[in-house]
Amino acid sequence: MANLKMTVSVLFSLVFIVALANFVAAQTPKGTIITTDGTRFESVNFTVNSVYKVITINQDGKKTNVSFDRISQILDEEGRDITASVLEGYSDKQMETWETENQVRQKYATPKPWSVVFRLGGNFTIPIGRYYEGIKSGPGFEGNILIQLTDNVALRGAVAISPLDLEEGYGFYSLDPDVVIIGQDNNFTIGKYAIGVQYNSRNIARVAGKGFFFAHSGLGVIQHKFSTDMTYISGGETYTEKKSTSSSKFMTNFGTGGAVFLSRSLALDAGIDLALTFTSSDEYRDAYVFDLKVGLMILL
Repeated sequence: MANLKMTVSVLFSLVFIVALANFVAAQTPKGTIITTDGTRFESVNFTVNSVYKVITINQDGKKTNVSFDRISQILDEEGRDITASVLEGYSDKQMETWETENQVRQKYATPKPWSVVFRLGGNFTIPIGRYYEGIKSGPGFEGNILIQLTDNVALRGAVAISPLDLEEGYGFYSLDPDVVIIGQDNNFTIGKYAIGVQYNSRNIARVAGKGFFFAHSGLGVIQHKFSTDMTYISGGETYTEKKSTSSSKFMTNFGTGGAVFLSRSLALDAGIDLALTFTSSDEYRDAYVFDLKVGLMILL
């Protein structure tokens, strides 16, 4: 019985040793490794660590670690290329593809700095060109809403109103000698209604004192409303008359500026905006509206 137990123990030991040898051999294949800088490790044993993406080369008792991205080629003892199978899909070009895809995933995984922004501000409007000849510059106001689409791109809606006056010498004149205009109050209001996109600089830190830059563009409609409150004498009688007329034109606008956070949810901004009015008249083709702007943003 004792001899039988000894025989069984020896057999189990031999099986264990053979299995261990096979396991070690499977984990330490032999081949030639060529790195991206041209270094060759000829007929060496190596182990692969897929977690840390490193190959450990055992050459004459000396161990050298080489990262996957530094390996150009792995050849087996018969000279066949086994790079892809050894690196488990992380060969040189495949590694580049993986890194690129990972960067794309990381980009789209970046959280939005906010969801919605409401903005109220004041403008100083400057009409430019023959189309706006005789119209004074003056203050106005604007409201915006920004709906964040990605970490730095937002859908932008804007409404801006600027009630302006006429310059001296511009107004109504009577061609009828029996009608005498004794007073008139004329106003020209510019209303801009646009939708577009706004690009904000990246890596925005919502901390007081920090800020970001932005640029926007859009398309929309610009409305011109002319109104007059006129007093005149006709046939010895005094009359007061109010009249108004309006027209709408297609426009495109561009702008840029910057904002500074007052708190996590409030920011003060300043910028410029240029709107191009598309008129149907060749004579009055030059038609621009330039705005200097300041405002307060509420970021949610």
